[in-house]
Amino acid sequence: MRFQAIILLGLTLGYSCVPVSSSTDTSSKKQLLFQDQNYVDYTGIVQLGSISGNTKGTPNPVTTLKGSKGLAVRFDLLQEEYQYLNAKIYHCNKDWSKSALSDLEFLNEFNEFPINTYEFSQNMGIPYVQYHFTLPKTKLSGNYVLVIYDERPANLILSRRFLVVDDRTAIVPEVKMSNGIAQRQTNHQIEFTITYQGLNILSPSRDLHVVILQNHFWDNAIEGLEPTYMRIDQNYLEYRHFNMENNFLALNEFRFFDIRSLNFRGQRIDRVGPGPGGIQAFVTPDKSKAILAYSEEFEEDLNGGFYLQNRDPQSSDIQSEYVKVNFNLKTEQLKGDVHVVGRYNNWERTDNNKLYYNLELEAYKGSILLKQGFYNYAYLNNDPEFNPWYLEGNHFQTANEYEILLYYREPGRVYDELVGYKFFLNRN
Repeated sequence: MRFQAIILLGLTLGYSCVPVSSSTDTSSKKQLLFQDQNYVDYTGIVQLGSISGNTKGTPNPVTTLKGSKGLAVRFDLLQEEYQYLNAKIYHCNKDWSKSALSDLEFLNEFNEFPINTYEFSQNMGIPYVQYHFTLPKTKLSGNYVLVIYDERPANLILSRRFLVVDDRTAIVPEVKMSNGIAQRQTNHQIEFTITYQGLNILSPSRDLHVVILQNHFWDNAIEGLEPTYMRIDQNYLEYRHFNMENNFLALNEFRFFDIRSLNFRGQRIDRVGPGPGGIQAFVTPDKSKAILAYSEEFEEDLNGGFYLQNRDPQSSDIQSEYVKVNFNLKTEQLKGDVHVVGRYNNWERTDNNKLYYNLELEAYKGSILLKQGFYNYAYLNNDPEFNPWYLEGNHFQTANEYEILLYYREPGRVYDELVGYKFFLNRN
């Protein structure tokens, strides 16, 4: 039988993202960052993606300039009461600095959008209000940042990046083994060609800017690659580099756990039930994959993504619970910090998802608060003696998502357009 955990005001959960009152935290004003960021400690799961996107996985926040559908925004605030919220959009340059454009140059309407559609949770655990709306269409392509704030722009709630593409190019990618002999079994080398029409490109090295993303993770993006071969008369460019400047660590298939139901244990969940401060789920203990051979996961590898779903009888999305998910990584202690990361927390490395080493158990332990669903995750470290993905291992056989972004600044203009976009998966 489904249990219900009652959260009393004043009961401390031991996790900083759960409020103990429904009051709005506006005492500390935060500086706006043009990146994926939560500014208050009561932000729950945030989703931004295509309205028609696949529910299995995390759709990338990318839309087309000429498309008829915008991007859907859905997020929870862990509060009992509704907040009066507004949204604002910023146009950014290729480096995510604010562009010199005025609002009227990239929008057809006033740049302040009240968020009037919301629902109250119907669970008996941690209360939340779910907000949702659709982003307005823009007049120009490029990088954008959505900002949600409470009544006044200074009272920041969250910000999220998204991309608008005016695709005027053809990008043909290829994932190859690394040119580096020692890296052939651990790296992916990305090579590609670009064909463009109708762009007034006088100098591709000056007018074009390439960015390559792996699993939509901006921190390890490759950018600034210049063409290795050009045929300007044919509007053709090649990017085939030989010094590994186009290499990514190949990573490993992501770990996963399933908390779609609270009536029974999902895959890779040892136990789930009421505990101190609310519902607790314990992920099956993990171990380091640093020296293990490649092994393909049998369940869905979402390349670090997640999807929300409630499989309990007679339950809907707004009846889904927030669960304190506990992790246990048995491994040697590293010099740097270890964090559990994924698309659900924007790959962030903060105190909220940091693990702490237990000398007696010889394991890293910690917890994060997540809504019912299916999640991929990985352990990221910052030990200077190892690469950040040391605890996961790196294997050429790993399947990843890749995106190639092509920015163009027309001579005389003061902003960057996103004129090329290619999403692809490597299959080995």
